[in-house]
Amino acid sequence: MKLLAAICCCLAVVGCGSKSSDSSKTTSEEVLDGVTGRTAVDAGLRAKQQIEDVSQKKNEDLSEVLGE
Repeated sequence: MKLLAAICCCLAVVGCGSKSSDSSKTTSEEVLDGVTGRTAVDAGLRAKQQIEDVSQKKNEDLSEVLGE
């Protein structure tokens, strides 16, 4: 319970700063994404998409070579 209170206090303090124009997320949003694991999930989904794209390209190239 103390950990949750400490995290909430940190997020409240961090979220009070002005939003920079070059970043689309506030620091508190980035902290929340990191704590909840959303950052890792998004990275995994991007990696999955890249693997699928490479696999599809490889299959297309193989089909051209084999003349199918």
